[in-house]
Amino acid sequence: MKINFVLPGNEDVVAGGYKVIYQYANQLVMRGNEVVISFVYSPRFYHNNFVRSMKFLGASAGLFRKNKEQVTWYPLSDKIILDFNVVTPKHLKDADVLVATGVETSYFIANAPGSKGNKFYFIQNYETWVNGREFADKSFCLGLHNVVIATWLQKLVQNLSGIKPPIVPNFLETKFFSPNTEIEHRGHTVALLNHAEPSKRTAFGLQILEKLEN
Repeated sequence: MKINFVLPGNEDVVAGGYKVIYQYANQLVMRGNEVVISFVYSPRFYHNNFVRSMKFLGASAGLFRKNKEQVTWYPLSDKIILDFNVVTPKHLKDADVLVATGVETSYFIANAPGSKGNKFYFIQNYETWVNGREFADKSFCLGLHNVVIATWLQKLVQNLSGIKPPIVPNFLETKFFSPNTEIEHRGHTVALLNHAEPSKRTAFGLQILEKLEN
């Protein structure tokens, strides 16, 4: 099976949502599938195909900056096809399955020809920060096959779309974080995600740490 994951523009920086897609891509090629990761050029919601094409021509002429055309921070399988700076949906490679990985790319693949694959929307968050709540809400009703990672997202998407999406929960890499010191010999160390996005709840984590300290 040929699977095409569609990501926003590539900046080649560490990002959790990208990492999850990279992990799935590696696993799928290990299981004998052909995998493409497509990075959209200038995927912002206010860029229609014509504007995106004109901007890409300008970038090709050196007037604007292109997105990065490499992934250096995560060890992707060399069997994965990386397709950088995809300008319009018709430029996507043909596949059996086409997967949007965020609110912007959901709108992008919704307009893709049928030859690009059966369309899925892998929903990892309620991305209201992109262009507001209405833009996010409508993305669940584009006619894509919605797939979510959590029960709260399942309820949200079902309420908005009228269709109950399946849940594919995020996984744990048990071999990645392995203990190197026995419990009785460990000190007290706390790790906490630090992120400006309110949905990451860094402020809530700090409140808990303050209570524990007191």
